[in-house]
Amino acid sequence: MPVNKQNAQFKNGRQVYLLRCWQEPDGTWRYVIEVVNAQNGSRQGFSDLAELLVFLKMALPK
Repeated sequence: MPVNKQNAQFKNGRQVYLLRCWQEPDGTWRYVIEVVNAQNGSRQGFSDLAELLVFLKMALPK
């Protein structure tokens, strides 16, 4: 899933995320990350850990 730069921007120097991880009956892990302090309540799902890590790498300041 592509990174939404609008949701990745930090407000007041910080960003708060809620990360949910679960394992499907077939053994596949799923991930959902939600921007907690976003006014639009944005949420993005990832089908694998690599996609999640790409999102975080692009969203977090260097």
